[in-house]
Amino acid sequence: SKMFKFTGGEPCMNPLLEEELKIVKQKGGIVFLDTNGSMNNIIKNLLEKKLIDVLGVSLKGLTKGEALRTSGIMNEKLCWENVIDTIKNALTYSNVRVIVTYVAYDNFNYNDLLNFAKILNKFGKGVYLKINNLCGNVHRDENIKAIDGSKLKNMIMKFTEENEEWKKRVILINTSDAVTDYSKILFF
Repeated sequence: SKMFKFTGGEPCMNPLLEEELKIVKQKGGIVFLDTNGSMNNIIKNLLEKKLIDVLGVSLKGLTKGEALRTSGIMNEKLCWENVIDTIKNALTYSNVRVIVTYVAYDNFNYNDLLNFAKILNKFGKGVYLKINNLCGNVHRDENIKAIDGSKLKNMIMKFTEENEEWKKRVILINTSDAVTDYSKILFF
């Protein structure tokens, strides 16, 4: 394969990350960096050096409060402000595809999806919206649960029908199989 995904934990904590990305790029590979976005200065440096082709950023909440609660990070700057700065900065690079992920759980509904899109609309049309249904029941908060997969799929289909600008820019990971099997990823 020519695509290499660097993920984690948090890949930006790897002191050898830049060297590893350089090796992939020197060999003609494509780099997908999947990050929580909190280490925006490191990501900015990697973007400036053209070492990232696809940047996946996890938005841990639709508000600062939710991000604090679900991320387990008790620093607003790390779990919200730096993430927003990472997204904004990445979108200034025309050679980088930016995918912003939100994990849907419990009572996630159509209005939440609209709010997620509203947050991303502030960044312009270059960003992709990705929803991960809470896969498995593994999360630091044992009280949150995945939502019904068919309900989530129908919600996204309705959303893309009603919001033309999002067609071909919405991705759904609805089962844990989709994490390792590309054919299980849904694109809208």
